[in-house]
Amino acid sequence: MKTKTVKIALEGFGSYLGMAKGCFTVKNRERQIEKYPLFENLTDEIRIKSGNTISSGALACCGFWGIDCLFLTQPSWTMPNQ
Repeated sequence: MKTKTVKIALEGFGSYLGMAKGCFTVKNRERQIEKYPLFENLTDEIRIKSGNTISSGALACCGFWGIDCLFLTQPSWTMPNQ
């Protein structure tokens, strides 16, 4: 069986990344849940933009399995005109 490579991205705002029964779970603002089984897929990257949250359990799992986590923030400043 070939494993599928998965990238999880939390964009916009109001989404939550957690863990449940061996799966990464993403719950959006509408309370819809997507599941990403840890042992069926090879999750190689998780991107989280500001305005979203991640559980400490999911973050620990990423560290344990060597999954890259990228945290992106919204810039609160603007570039001056040059």
